[in-house]
Amino acid sequence: MWRLLASLWAVLLVMGCSNQSLYESGTGFRIQQCSQIRDRDERSECLERATRSYQEYQSQY
Repeated sequence: MWRLLASLWAVLLVMGCSNQSLYESGTGFRIQQCSQIRDRDERSECLERATRSYQEYQSQY
């Protein structure tokens, strides 16, 4: 298991994936998940979180 994780990590490093690019690559998925929420207010809050910039995300965590 550790070898698989180490290999995956090495591939990501070689590909030049930064934390920011990984975060941004998940934006579409997060938006898609939000679109499945029926309650309008909850969906709106979810979309706000899903579309915030990496810098905004980073400043909160």
